[in-house]
Amino acid sequence: MSDLQRLLTTNYDYCFELADGCRRNHANLDRETTYSAFRRLKVGGREIWHIHGELDAPHTIMLGLHQYAGYLQKLRAYLTQRPKTSPFRAGVADFEHSGRRFSWVDLFLRDDVHIGGLTMDYVEIHLWWLIAYKLRLRRDLQCGTTHFYHFHTAEDGAGVETRLGMLCDLGVRVHQVPVRANDWNRAHNRMFDQIEAA
Repeated sequence: MSDLQRLLTTNYDYCFELADGCRRNHANLDRETTYSAFRRLKVGGREIWHIHGELDAPHTIMLGLHQYAGYLQKLRAYLTQRPKTSPFRAGVADFEHSGRRFSWVDLFLRDDVHIGGLTMDYVEIHLWWLIAYKLRLRRDLQCGTTHFYHFHTAEDGAGVETRLGMLCDLGVRVHQVPVRANDWNRAHNRMFDQIEAA
């Protein structure tokens, strides 16, 4: 994880910030009271985006379908309204240096994204929608590739295969990471090795 400059996390806590041992500074790109499209922290030379909210701002923590649906509505409006609010949707690829406000959504669409440690359950409707939207945008814009690292265990059922197949259909590159004897530490290290090799 030492080479990652940007980290999008669905965790509410500050484990990633604490792991760096640096002071965290809020560097939000807009004021938000409920959702976290523009909420980021800077830790050392890294940006950490708490896309599902953070502990220090309890009203931002996403729990339940109502909040997920509201978040999807906000993200959809950000990407589809006219004039275009999203700099990436407006064709500005180097939005960090453009002086325009941007969101983690712009990073998600433009950059290669590696998703690990998340089951991609269907409740994550905003992420499913964003992945499908990214596939559609590839006709007009230079979008990065989305990679998903599935921690494969003996308990995986048919539903898991269906979900992975749907991700593949949406242009996601699915990587299997075997978990042997519940050794999750080794499985995570295998995932990081695959990310480095991608």
